[in-house]
Amino acid sequence: MRKEIVDAKTAKTVLGEAARAAQVSGDRMLTKRYIHVSLPLGEAKQQDGRSRYIRHWLVVEIGLTGRNNLEGPELSICATEYGKLRNGRTEDLGTGQHREPLRERGGTAQLRLLELWERWHLNGLRAGCEHQRAGGWDKRPIYPDKPTSAYVRHPDRSNGWNMLTWLPVEHGGLLSAPCPTCGYKYGSQWLYEAIPTEVLAELDAMSGPPEAKTLVQAADQYQQKGRTQ
Repeated sequence: MRKEIVDAKTAKTVLGEAARAAQVSGDRMLTKRYIHVSLPLGEAKQQDGRSRYIRHWLVVEIGLTGRNNLEGPELSICATEYGKLRNGRTEDLGTGQHREPLRERGGTAQLRLLELWERWHLNGLRAGCEHQRAGGWDKRPIYPDKPTSAYVRHPDRSNGWNMLTWLPVEHGGLLSAPCPTCGYKYGSQWLYEAIPTEVLAELDAMSGPPEAKTLVQAADQYQQKGRTQ
């Protein structure tokens, strides 16, 4: 049983450390797969008006991890962004949650990848219960005229995403607010959400290399062996 975080300020700090929280003792990588995504050239121009890059792409890494304190495997997705300059040199533009190039310039397949990425990344670190997730608590903005992805000044004078789940309940937000159905306080624990097999299969169909263990195979083997070896 995970320790409950009852203080809203502490919960807010913990919510901002999801990536580090995923790297707990007992992690083991079950499989890794990759997707190479070619992107249309962006708007960055040189002085002559030409695009800065002659090629622009992402290498998306999809990892499935076993953690001993979880009920099942956890999906972790990140990307490294590259751009090839006109002089032939390739720039590494960094690794992390590079989703904006897909959102801004992706086609149908890339937007579907983005949808799965945003929905299932770090499924072992859910701040809300199943009822709160179904109710779209994390999609409710503090300021309706701005997207939830905007970084804003909160009414409690802190800074964070434009999401009511980042604002403590005592300031009109949803952080630490109880679920009307089960009573769980939003952000008080990290909860696990199981990934449907069809989601893993869809990501398998997008990724490679062919010889790598599939996400479906890795998840099945992990469940059969149990959470510890």
